[in-house]
Amino acid sequence: MTDRPDNRPNTDGLPKTQPLKPSQVRQNVNAKRMLRRLVQGENPPTAP
Repeated sequence: MTDRPDNRPNTDGLPKTQPLKPSQVRQNVNAKRMLRRLVQGENPPTAP
């Protein structure tokens, strides 16, 4: 794995992405929290 050919760029195999804006980070956190609640069933959306 360490002896890679010289003509290949040294990348981590992931595409480069733009850094997230703080508002996007906040939306991500809220979305993950909501998904976790849905998956764990703490707060089912069909509850009366």
